[in-house]
Amino acid sequence: MEEDVVAVVDAYWEARLGVDLVALRGGGVHVVAAPLGANDAMSVLLDETCIVVVPADEVESAQAALVGLDAREAFTEDTLRMLVGGDACIDGPSWHSYADGWTFLGAPDGAVAQVDGGDISLLTFLEDNDVADWAESGFPRDPASADPETAQFWVLREHGRVAAAGNLTEWRGLPADVGVLTSPAERGQGLAIRVVATMVAAALPAVGVVRYRALASNVASLAVARRLGFEPYGQNYRCRRTTG
Repeated sequence: MEEDVVAVVDAYWEARLGVDLVALRGGGVHVVAAPLGANDAMSVLLDETCIVVVPADEVESAQAALVGLDAREAFTEDTLRMLVGGDACIDGPSWHSYADGWTFLGAPDGAVAQVDGGDISLLTFLEDNDVADWAESGFPRDPASADPETAQFWVLREHGRVAAAGNLTEWRGLPADVGVLTSPAERGQGLAIRVVATMVAAALPAVGVVRYRALASNVASLAVARRLGFEPYGQNYRCRRTTG
Protein backbone atom coordinates (compact mmCIF):
# COMPACT_ATOMS: atom_id res chain seq x y z
CA MET A 1 0.00 0.00 0.00
CA GLU A 2 1.19 3.53 -0.75
CA GLU A 3 3.11 5.15 2.09
CA ASP A 4 0.89 8.24 1.89
CA VAL A 5 -2.18 6.12 2.58
CA VAL A 6 -0.45 4.22 5.38
CA ALA A 7 0.43 7.56 6.95
CA VAL A 8 -3.21 8.67 6.86
CA VAL A 9 -4.37 5.43 8.48
CA ASP A 10 -1.64 5.47 11.12
CA ALA A 11 -2.49 9.08 11.98
CA TYR A 12 -6.10 8.03 12.51
CA TRP A 13 -5.11 5.23 14.89
CA GLU A 14 -2.66 7.49 16.71
CA ALA A 15 -5.48 9.92 17.43
CA ARG A 16 -8.09 7.23 18.10
CA LEU A 17 -6.02 5.07 20.45
CA GLY A 18 -3.44 7.50 21.81
CA VAL A 19 -0.58 5.31 20.55
CA ASP A 20 2.37 7.02 18.90
CA LEU A 21 3.77 6.12 15.51
CA VAL A 22 6.82 4.37 16.96
CA ALA A 23 4.56 1.95 18.83
CA LEU A 24 2.21 1.46 15.87
CA ARG A 25 5.02 0.46 13.54
CA GLY A 26 7.35 -1.12 16.05
CA GLY A 27 5.64 -4.46 16.49
CA GLY A 28 4.68 -6.25 19.68
CA VAL A 29 1.65 -5.97 21.93
CA HIS A 30 0.45 -2.74 23.53
CA VAL A 31 -2.42 -2.31 25.99
CA VAL A 32 -4.12 1.08 26.15
CA ALA A 33 -7.21 2.77 27.52
CA ALA A 34 -9.22 4.65 24.90
CA PRO A 35 -12.89 5.44 24.22
CA LEU A 36 -14.74 2.22 23.45
CA GLY A 37 -18.26 3.46 22.75
CA ALA A 38 -20.70 0.58 23.22
CA ASN A 39 -17.87 -1.96 23.43
CA ASP A 40 -16.02 -3.29 26.47
CA ALA A 41 -12.76 -4.12 24.69
CA MET A 42 -11.19 -4.07 21.26
CA SER A 43 -8.06 -5.35 19.58
CA VAL A 44 -6.41 -3.97 16.45
CA LEU A 45 -3.74 -5.67 14.33
CA LEU A 46 -1.54 -3.50 12.09
CA ASP A 47 1.13 -5.63 10.44
CA GLU A 48 3.08 -7.06 13.40
CA THR A 49 1.64 -4.72 16.03
CA CYS A 50 -1.38 -5.57 18.18
CA ILE A 51 -3.11 -2.84 20.17
CA VAL A 52 -5.51 -4.09 22.85
CA VAL A 53 -7.97 -1.49 24.13
CA VAL A 54 -9.64 -1.94 27.52
CA PRO A 55 -11.18 0.32 30.19
CA ALA A 56 -8.63 2.31 32.18
CA ASP A 57 -9.10 0.22 35.33
CA GLU A 58 -8.30 -3.00 33.41
CA VAL A 59 -5.05 -1.94 31.72
CA GLU A 60 -2.71 -3.44 34.32
CA SER A 61 -4.52 -6.79 34.50
CA ALA A 62 -4.62 -7.02 30.70
CA GLN A 63 -0.92 -6.24 30.44
CA ALA A 64 -0.16 -9.03 32.91
CA ALA A 65 -2.37 -11.50 31.04
CA LEU A 66 -0.69 -10.77 27.71
CA VAL A 67 2.93 -11.06 28.84
CA GLY A 68 4.91 -13.32 26.50
CA LEU A 69 2.45 -13.17 23.60
CA ASP A 70 3.44 -11.83 20.20
CA ALA A 71 1.08 -9.71 18.10
CA ARG A 72 -0.51 -12.63 16.25
CA GLU A 73 -1.07 -14.58 19.46
CA ALA A 74 -2.62 -11.56 21.16
CA PHE A 75 -4.91 -10.84 18.22
CA THR A 76 -7.34 -13.73 18.57
CA GLU A 77 -10.91 -14.14 19.70
CA ASP A 78 -9.80 -16.49 22.47
CA THR A 79 -7.30 -13.98 23.84
CA LEU A 80 -9.88 -11.19 23.90
CA ARG A 81 -12.39 -13.49 25.56
CA MET A 82 -9.79 -14.35 28.20
CA LEU A 83 -9.60 -10.66 29.08
CA VAL A 84 -13.31 -9.90 29.28
CA GLY A 85 -14.98 -13.21 30.17
CA GLY A 86 -16.07 -16.38 28.44
CA ASP A 87 -19.64 -15.24 27.79
CA ALA A 88 -18.63 -12.08 25.94
CA CYS A 89 -20.04 -11.30 22.50
CA ILE A 90 -17.16 -10.81 20.05
CA ASP A 91 -17.46 -9.44 16.52
CA GLY A 92 -14.69 -10.00 14.01
CA PRO A 93 -12.20 -10.13 12.75
CA SER A 94 -13.09 -7.24 10.51
CA TRP A 95 -10.67 -6.57 7.65
CA HIS A 96 -9.85 -2.96 6.83
CA SER A 97 -8.83 -1.83 3.35
CA TYR A 98 -8.23 1.55 1.77
CA ALA A 99 -8.25 3.29 -1.59
CA ASP A 100 -7.12 6.67 -2.86
CA GLY A 101 -7.17 8.28 -6.27
CA TRP A 102 -4.17 6.22 -7.42
CA THR A 103 -5.38 2.77 -6.42
CA PHE A 104 -9.14 3.06 -6.94
CA LEU A 105 -10.31 1.10 -9.99
CA GLY A 106 -14.00 1.98 -10.16
CA ALA A 107 -16.05 4.42 -12.20
CA PRO A 108 -19.44 6.08 -11.62
CA ASP A 109 -22.59 4.29 -12.72
CA GLY A 110 -25.43 6.52 -13.90
CA ALA A 111 -28.04 4.19 -12.41
CA VAL A 112 -26.77 4.88 -8.87
CA ALA A 113 -28.19 8.02 -7.26
CA GLN A 114 -27.47 9.86 -4.03
CA VAL A 115 -30.49 10.31 -1.74
CA ASP A 116 -31.02 11.85 1.68
CA GLY A 117 -31.41 9.76 4.80
CA GLY A 118 -35.16 10.25 4.88
CA ASP A 119 -35.76 8.96 1.36
CA ILE A 120 -38.78 6.67 1.49
CA SER A 121 -37.41 4.20 -1.05
CA LEU A 122 -34.19 3.84 0.96
CA LEU A 123 -36.05 3.36 4.25
CA THR A 124 -38.40 0.82 2.68
CA PHE A 125 -35.45 -1.12 1.29
CA LEU A 126 -33.75 -1.19 4.69
CA GLU A 127 -36.91 -2.26 6.49
CA ASP A 128 -37.21 -5.18 4.07
CA ASN A 129 -33.76 -6.42 5.12
CA ASP A 130 -32.55 -7.97 8.36
CA VAL A 131 -31.41 -5.50 11.02
CA ALA A 132 -28.19 -7.50 11.48
CA ASP A 133 -27.39 -6.87 7.82
CA TRP A 134 -27.96 -3.15 8.39
CA ALA A 135 -25.38 -3.16 11.16
CA GLU A 136 -22.71 -4.99 9.18
CA SER A 137 -23.36 -2.70 6.21
CA GLY A 138 -22.84 0.44 8.28
CA PHE A 139 -26.33 1.90 8.02
CA PRO A 140 -27.48 3.84 11.10
CA ARG A 141 -30.72 2.68 12.70
CA ASP A 142 -32.28 6.05 11.80
CA PRO A 143 -30.73 7.29 8.54
CA ALA A 144 -33.00 10.33 8.52
CA SER A 145 -31.30 11.69 11.65
CA ALA A 146 -27.73 11.13 10.39
CA ASP A 147 -25.50 14.20 10.08
CA PRO A 148 -25.38 15.08 6.36
CA GLU A 149 -21.87 16.46 6.84
CA THR A 150 -20.52 13.00 7.66
CA ALA A 151 -23.09 10.59 6.19
CA GLN A 152 -24.20 10.03 2.61
CA PHE A 153 -26.63 7.49 1.17
CA TRP A 154 -26.92 6.07 -2.33
CA VAL A 155 -29.37 3.71 -4.05
CA LEU A 156 -29.44 1.56 -7.16
CA ARG A 157 -32.92 0.98 -8.51
CA GLU A 158 -33.89 -2.00 -10.63
CA HIS A 159 -37.40 -2.31 -12.09
CA GLY A 160 -38.64 0.66 -10.08
CA ARG A 161 -37.40 -0.41 -6.65
CA VAL A 162 -34.17 -0.23 -4.68
CA ALA A 163 -32.10 -3.37 -5.24
CA ALA A 164 -28.94 -2.20 -3.45
CA ALA A 165 -27.95 0.73 -1.28
CA GLY A 166 -24.74 2.14 0.06
CA ASN A 167 -23.51 4.59 2.63
CA LEU A 168 -20.46 6.65 3.39
CA THR A 169 -20.24 7.32 7.11
CA GLU A 170 -17.82 9.15 9.37
CA TRP A 171 -14.12 8.37 9.29
CA ARG A 172 -11.58 11.09 10.17
CA GLY A 173 -14.46 13.56 10.42
CA LEU A 174 -15.42 12.94 6.78
CA PRO A 175 -17.95 10.75 4.92
CA ALA A 176 -15.27 8.22 4.03
CA ASP A 177 -16.24 4.81 5.46
CA VAL A 178 -17.93 2.50 2.94
CA GLY A 179 -20.96 0.34 3.62
CA VAL A 180 -23.14 -1.48 1.10
CA LEU A 181 -26.19 -3.75 1.24
CA THR A 182 -27.79 -5.73 -1.57
CA SER A 183 -31.24 -7.28 -1.42
CA PRO A 184 -30.85 -11.05 -0.88
CA ALA A 185 -32.81 -11.74 -4.06
CA GLU A 186 -30.45 -9.55 -6.11
CA ARG A 187 -27.09 -10.78 -4.84
CA GLY A 188 -24.47 -12.19 -7.17
CA GLN A 189 -25.20 -9.71 -9.97
CA GLY A 190 -22.47 -7.16 -9.27
CA LEU A 191 -24.82 -4.52 -7.87
CA ALA A 192 -22.65 -3.84 -4.82
CA ILE A 193 -19.66 -3.08 -7.05
CA ARG A 194 -21.71 -0.54 -8.99
CA VAL A 195 -22.91 1.21 -5.84
CA VAL A 196 -19.51 1.32 -4.15
CA ALA A 197 -17.76 2.43 -7.33
CA THR A 198 -20.13 5.37 -7.71
CA MET A 199 -19.95 6.45 -4.06
CA VAL A 200 -16.19 6.28 -3.88
CA ALA A 201 -15.65 8.02 -7.21
CA ALA A 202 -17.77 10.90 -5.92
CA ALA A 203 -16.09 11.03 -2.50
CA LEU A 204 -12.39 10.73 -3.29
CA PRO A 205 -11.79 14.26 -4.60
CA ALA A 206 -12.99 15.67 -1.26
CA VAL A 207 -11.79 13.07 1.25
CA GLY A 208 -8.55 11.73 -0.28
CA VAL A 209 -8.66 8.24 1.24
CA VAL A 210 -11.68 5.98 1.70
CA ARG A 211 -11.94 3.05 4.11
CA TYR A 212 -13.76 -0.23 3.44
CA ARG A 213 -14.39 -2.68 6.29
CA ALA A 214 -15.88 -6.16 6.11
CA LEU A 215 -15.96 -9.24 8.29
CA ALA A 216 -13.36 -11.80 7.27
CA SER A 217 -16.24 -14.25 6.82
CA ASN A 218 -17.99 -11.99 4.29
CA VAL A 219 -16.24 -13.27 1.19
CA ALA A 220 -18.52 -11.42 -1.22
CA SER A 221 -17.90 -8.05 0.40
CA LEU A 222 -14.15 -8.58 0.48
CA ALA A 223 -14.27 -9.44 -3.21
CA VAL A 224 -15.94 -6.09 -3.93
CA ALA A 225 -13.13 -4.28 -2.12
CA ARG A 226 -10.43 -6.13 -4.05
CA ARG A 227 -12.17 -5.62 -7.40
CA LEU A 228 -12.24 -1.86 -6.84
CA GLY A 229 -8.59 -1.54 -5.83
CA PHE A 230 -8.90 -1.31 -2.05
CA GLU A 231 -5.72 -2.51 -0.39
CA PRO A 232 -5.75 -4.26 3.01
CA TYR A 233 -4.13 -2.77 6.09
CA GLY A 234 -5.25 -3.93 9.51
CA GLN A 235 -7.95 -5.93 11.25
CA ASN A 236 -9.91 -5.59 14.46
CA TYR A 237 -12.14 -7.39 16.93
CA ARG A 238 -14.82 -5.73 19.05
CA CYS A 239 -16.13 -7.17 22.29
CA ARG A 240 -19.15 -6.60 24.53
CA ARG A 241 -19.82 -8.28 27.83
CA THR A 242 -23.21 -9.93 28.06
CA THR A 243 -23.37 -9.72 31.86
CA GLY A 244 -22.55 -6.96 34.30
